[in-house]
Amino acid sequence: MHFAEKTVHINDNEFHFLSAANCIVTMSLPDKQIFKSILIFFDNVTLTDFYRKYDKKTAELKVKQKIAV
Repeated sequence: MHFAEKTVHINDNEFHFLSAANCIVTMSLPDKQIFKSILIFFDNVTLTDFYRKYDKKTAELKVKQKIAV
């Protein structure tokens, strides 16, 4: 995904929360496999509540998985 300030590479086994803004996504897809994508949109209140509720848990996961922020 390409953002104004950086590019992020995503693996097949990952998911990401994206903020509302401009984002360009490019993908390399195999010729003979079906591509599936699920997009779920949340309002800012819901996302803020999620981050507040699970802040400690997501911080632990980032450390365990060595996820770059």
